[in-house]
Amino acid sequence: MNQRIQYIAMIYKKHIGMGSASLGNDEASIFGFEVSPQYQGKGFGRAILKRILTDLKNRGRENITIEVDSTNKNAFNLYRKCGFEVETSFDYYRKRPDFLFQS
Repeated sequence: MNQRIQYIAMIYKKHIGMGSASLGNDEASIFGFEVSPQYQGKGFGRAILKRILTDLKNRGRENITIEVDSTNKNAFNLYRKCGFEVETSFDYYRKRPDFLFQS
């Protein structure tokens, strides 16, 4: 049975970041990780992510993946610094808003 956890990072009752994790039997997948723009580049992202990773390991999850948009260089670099490596990458396609199907 999968379980989801939501993490909220606060400083002095102010929301500065968040992330979610989906837990499987012995693995976890982090998604929706974000740090508010005014707190980026100051070490908060690394601290928040390390806290999430510690919690997941304490829950018995050693196999941990994280979702990232490869064009988000700052997030991509943060995840690599925290020990993540690219294992699989996917291309996503988005429909143009002005595209209409023609019969």
